[in-house]
Amino acid sequence: GMQFVAATGGFAMFGPTGMLVATIASGFMTVSCFLLIAPVQIEMLELGRQYKVSSRQVSSGLWLGLLAGILLGGFAVLCWAYGFGGDSVRMTWQFQQNWSYDGYRAAELAIDRAMTTGSLHKPETACMNIFANPNAKGLAIGAVITIVLAVLRSMFMWFPLHPLGYVLAGSHLMAGAGNANMHAGFWLAAFLAWLIRIVVLKVGGARAIREGLTPFCVGMFLAAVTSMIMFDIAGLVLRCFGVADVYNGVP
Repeated sequence: GMQFVAATGGFAMFGPTGMLVATIASGFMTVSCFLLIAPVQIEMLELGRQYKVSSRQVSSGLWLGLLAGILLGGFAVLCWAYGFGGDSVRMTWQFQQNWSYDGYRAAELAIDRAMTTGSLHKPETACMNIFANPNAKGLAIGAVITIVLAVLRSMFMWFPLHPLGYVLAGSHLMAGAGNANMHAGFWLAAFLAWLIRIVVLKVGGARAIREGLTPFCVGMFLAAVTSMIMFDIAGLVLRCFGVADVYNGVP
């Protein structure tokens, strides 16, 4: 996210305020599992179409999710953080994001020096200058590779490399075992999903995936969501009785 901002001019184009807003936005829009929200929504819409779910029911579900996210994920968490103190909440990583502004602080100091020396506007910071701006050059190279992979993927069914895999390869989600357990577990889950799909496709063909594997995976997803809701309710009840050490993992 911030590479795109830098490729379009960075501080020279947007100024300190614009870059601060971009830094804050990138902190929750391009981090780990949040990258999967939009693809999951598309998958859910496609499943709704396959199972002939009415558009009214889909709209109701979307509005319910939005309100729940604002009221539970936003208002309730802020109330708890204010009531107990951010450092006292068991899940404290949300309140320890000061490190994400280190790059902004360093760049702001550098831009102050550039303004005093008159070197603020230069080819290295020009908007989308793919020859001089290293961030723009990186985006251009990545875009070309992504397009080539997409074309090859659409032309040859046997082509194994997916363009989305290349796009996500450098993201925090793909960081692996050096980070949170969720990131480390992603590779195992992705490998098992790929292996199961290959085996089912070889044994039963596309019909087995469409009529057997897809409903099974939908059931697993619904079971995971149900278990999360159950543990959340149990955690809320236990919290009312002063018990703070409750299960809070993601299935």
